[in-house]
Amino acid sequence: MGTRWDELDKNQPVIPVCHSGKRSATVVDALNQTGFTADIMTGGMIKWQQAGLPIH
Repeated sequence: MGTRWDELDKNQPVIPVCHSGKRSATVVDALNQTGFTADIMTGGMIKWQQAGLPIH
């Protein structure tokens, strides 16, 4: 897996987002194992849209 993690600030929490939340869950695990504080947006963009939240 290629990374660009050097572009992220380890002092800031990270929330990766994907369509359903499945791929981002894998990324969250990898980030947390590498010293980041990461969490998943459960349900991804599917749940976000179902909740009527804005998409830009």
